[in-house]
Amino acid sequence: MGLSIGEAAPLSRRYLANLRKLVDRIAPALVTDHLCWTGLGKTRLYDLLPIPYNEATLAYVAEKVRIAQDRLGRQIALENPFSLRRSRRIDDPGVGNFSPLCEQADCGLLLDVNNVYVSARNLGFDAEHYIDALPADRVAQIHLAGFTDTGTYLFDTHSAPVHDDVWRLYARAVARTGDVATMVEWDADIPSFAEIGAEVDKAREIAARGIHEKTRTMPVELARDPGRVGPVDSRARAA
Repeated sequence: MGLSIGEAAPLSRRYLANLRKLVDRIAPALVTDHLCWTGLGKTRLYDLLPIPYNEATLAYVAEKVRIAQDRLGRQIALENPFSLRRSRRIDDPGVGNFSPLCEQADCGLLLDVNNVYVSARNLGFDAEHYIDALPADRVAQIHLAGFTDTGTYLFDTHSAPVHDDVWRLYARAVARTGDVATMVEWDADIPSFAEIGAEVDKAREIAARGIHEKTRTMPVELARDPGRVGPVDSRARAA
């Protein structure tokens, strides 16, 4: 079900109560959800539907995030979903929109670099500008994945190796965020363990270079050990 944080309805008290029990029991390092809506009332569409990027929606979603965090007793991180097409109500693809949301709601950001690239191609915005506009200090985790090119649009299928352009965008992101855990998602047409391991190794190598670059440009008193690379995992995730 998920939080459906952008839904035009109050958060489900039952869902939050059950999620709080789960969080308290397993004590996860991170609790995340998507910046989207997934249904209305008892009707669930099981898809990540886009929300309007405007001041009214920002204030509405920020308040719901604050409520969710209060009920869960911890900060959550919201993930940028991918978009297939521009809605008539969404004139701005959301470049930089996470900055005011993270500030108003005091929440984190789960940066899906593949979603940025796919959405940029589908909607026609600048993926690098999107990455540069994000609040780097709020990024709690980064996701990577492969996509399917249908010829008319890109679809976030998690069924292929990470694209070269997405790797370049990832390098740009980690040069800003520094030591942030990365997950390689692969949910369909799953290859051998060795092939997935090679993707993880590549992510680790790029992350190490990005951490070194960020540390090199930081003031000495703020610099962290450039040799430490954050955890880079690969595990299947439900679509």
